[in-house]
Amino acid sequence: MPLKPIRTGFKIYVIAEAATGFFNDFIIHPHGATPTKMVDIAMKTAKHSLGVYHHIFTDRLYTSVALARTLLAKRTYLTGAVKSNSKGLPKAFSSSKINNCRKMKKMNACPRGSFYTRQNGQLTSCLWKDSRVMTLLSSAHKGWRDPTTGTVIRKVANAEGRLRKKTIPTPPQAVDYIKNMGGVDRGDQLRAYYTCTRKSQFWWVGLLYFLVDVARVNAWLCYKQHHTPANESSSDSSSDEEEKDDHKKLTHSKFVLSIATDLIDGFASGDIARQPATRPVPATNSAGHYSVKMPGQNARWCRWCRSKNILTKSGLPKSTWRGCQVCGINLCPGKCFLEFHASVNTAEADSTTSTTE
Repeated sequence: MPLKPIRTGFKIYVIAEAATGFFNDFIIHPHGATPTKMVDIAMKTAKHSLGVYHHIFTDRLYTSVALARTLLAKRTYLTGAVKSNSKGLPKAFSSSKINNCRKMKKMNACPRGSFYTRQNGQLTSCLWKDSRVMTLLSSAHKGWRDPTTGTVIRKVANAEGRLRKKTIPTPPQAVDYIKNMGGVDRGDQLRAYYTCTRKSQFWWVGLLYFLVDVARVNAWLCYKQHHTPANESSSDSSSDEEEKDDHKKLTHSKFVLSIATDLIDGFASGDIARQPATRPVPATNSAGHYSVKMPGQNARWCRWCRSKNILTKSGLPKSTWRGCQVCGINLCPGKCFLEFHASVNTAEADSTTSTTE
C-alpha cells in the first residue's frame, strides 16, 4: 500500500471503541481464502459487536450501501464516509462522467457549510461542503439538521487572509462521524508509545508483537476505566491511602513497567555472559604497527597472500581494505598482518647479525 506510512506488512482489519481505542476484535487480511469481499470482511470483523442500538462508524474503505443494509438487518446502525462512485448512491451524487457530476459541480461552487441530502427508506446519503465536498452515508440519521447541535468550528481565512474560528453548519451525519471516527487510530497511537516490536526474519514474530501490544493497551484502558477517582472513593474504606495515591499517579509508562516487572520477577533471573575461551587475534605488534583501514576507494591485494600465492576459490589473489599504515601496504587483518611483520623482523635480525660478524 504505497500511500500508507508503513507500506508493507500485514493488513489487519480492526473494530475499536470510539472514545478510548479499545480493540474489540480484528482479523488478518485473508489471502487466497474467503471472505474476499469488503462487505464480508467488515461483517466478519464486527460479528461480535452486532446488536440492538449498536452504531458502527467506518471510513471510505468499508462504507457501502450493501454494508449499511446488511448491518441494518442485524439491528446495527452504520455511519461513514463513502466513495462518490460507490454502487447504490443517488445518480446526482455520483462523480462518474456518465451522470455528468451534476450535484457535485453545484456543491463545489457552494459556500462552506452547504449540504444536500437524499433519503431512501432508513438510509440517507449526504453531500457536505467543508474544505472539500464530503460524501456520507448513514442508516441512523434523518435528512434534516438541528440548528442547535448541527455545527462544527473551523478555522477560515477572513478578508485579510488570517485564520479565524468560524461556526460551520453541519448535517448530523458529519457531526457524529467527526466525533466518533478515529478509535482505531487512538489504539494504534497507544500501541506505538511503548511497542515491543523488533525486526525479525520470521513472519509470525510481527503478529506476535502485535498481539502483545494489543493486550497491553487493552489492559491499560481497562485499568483506567476501573480505577477512576469515582470508583476509588466508593471502594472499601479500609484500603490504604497510599495505595489510592499510587493508583491515581500510575501513568501509562509506569503501568507498562509494572506489568513487565511482575511478569519477569521470579522467572528470569539472568546469567552473567561468559567470555569466549579464544582470544581475538591482536591487530598490533611490538614495533607499534597497527592494522587500520587503508585510504583509497578500492580494496587492494594483500601483500602476504600475494607473496605466498594464496588465492580465493575463484583463483584470484585476496584483496582487503585493511593494512599497515606505517609500512604502507595492504594486509589481511590477523594472521597475514602478524606473519608479514614477523618475517620482516626476522630478516632485519639476520641482516644485523651478518653485519656484526
